[in-house]
Amino acid sequence: MSGPADVETLLEAGIDAVYTIDGHMVKDGRIIIAEGKSAKPCPVDGKKILFVESIDGRYHAVKRG
Repeated sequence: MSGPADVETLLEAGIDAVYTIDGHMVKDGRIIIAEGKSAKPCPVDGKKILFVESIDGRYHAVKRG
């Protein structure tokens, strides 16, 4: 999945949860995924977690490293 997507859509697509990089669960809202990129969740305790950071009041998917 690429482009902006609602949290609900990401969960329906198979991501187990969305968290900020500082550990807060994101339950709703729109996630910005860089153009030409796809949402890349990280495996955490057997679950697929998408990490995001807030930039100018909008959540952007990030690669946790």
